[in-house]
Amino acid sequence: MSLVAVWLWFLLVLAVGFVALVVACLGYLYGLLAPHLSDESAIRGANICAIGFGFVAGYPTWYLVRAGLDMHTVVSGGIAAIVVGLTAGCVGTATITGVLRSDPSLFSTSPSNVRRRYARYLTSIFALAFGIIVVALPIVQREPLAGLGMLPVLISLCWVATPFIFPLTVPVRRPTATERDRLEAVLDASDLSTYSVRIIDSDIHGLDGWLLDSPLSRYLFVSRVTVDACDDATLRALFVARREQKRYYTYLLKAASLTISGECILLGLLIDDISVLFVAILALALTLLEFSALRRLRYYTDDRAAETVGATELAAAFERVAVEGGITVTETPSRNWFSSTPSLSARIERLRAEAGTTAETTGGETANAD
Repeated sequence: MSLVAVWLWFLLVLAVGFVALVVACLGYLYGLLAPHLSDESAIRGANICAIGFGFVAGYPTWYLVRAGLDMHTVVSGGIAAIVVGLTAGCVGTATITGVLRSDPSLFSTSPSNVRRRYARYLTSIFALAFGIIVVALPIVQREPLAGLGMLPVLISLCWVATPFIFPLTVPVRRPTATERDRLEAVLDASDLSTYSVRIIDSDIHGLDGWLLDSPLSRYLFVSRVTVDACDDATLRALFVARREQKRYYTYLLKAASLTISGECILLGLLIDDISVLFVAILALALTLLEFSALRRLRYYTDDRAAETVGATELAAAFERVAVEGGITVTETPSRNWFSSTPSLSARIERLRAEAGTTAETTGGETANAD
């Protein structure tokens, strides 16, 4: 490696360090605002800041590394993707560090644990995302419109590989014999079949479980905290809720909605006659409509789960998850315009209202019978 190349890499490291310092300060300012938001909104905002600043730092790094490496080889492309992942992980984690400096109570676990989890998650997802770009870019450069067909193909491949990609982003282990026997009994009671169960060995991921389904297999990922803190009835309610979400293809519909919005953006980027601003506004409008429909679908699957375990029991299970996650359930939940999932507070409030309506109806029918 030449002296010039060493100097350029050194400058890149200095630039990433400077950007990390700046975003840490911005994260600190956001942490001052976070106590005035609901817990779920504050955490969601912290995630957006970490991912957004990570992308802002990673994207130019991608171009800088491409300029210094021969991108015609898979090895050099892989190196570029790894560097982008490390850059985004460093900058995103610096953001979370700043947030935790001003609001240490935002997460229910220790700041060092939070930083470690975010570093692993952000580094993994950015390295994987830009690794996919390494594979797709030569095809798109030869035939730009091929990108329109590649997007749904890539999303489908990610769906197939999700049960195997997910463990790269969070610490996962096999359940102990005691945990396995207990979870198998609860799964049988929930009428939920899985290929295998894995324990997420983290305090901030998967508190209500992740049921990742693909044509190859179905894996259930559940947090160690949830297994330790929840009784069998609570676990059953959570698993039934996940079962209903998979029954109505919630995650496939979410992937389809993102594909549609992504195709709109690609049209603007690849076809000169179409305004990029117009398709960006169109994609945003479609995303908001799709997210609204997905939130309604989540309410619907909650209703179906409540028919099995009871609305009161399901609400209590969600409340238990909120407590373990350090989330305060508010009586007036905020509206999540930019989320495909309604807040836990909104879901709990709706289930409580449904349970109250059912109780009043049952009481009225009993009085009439008397």
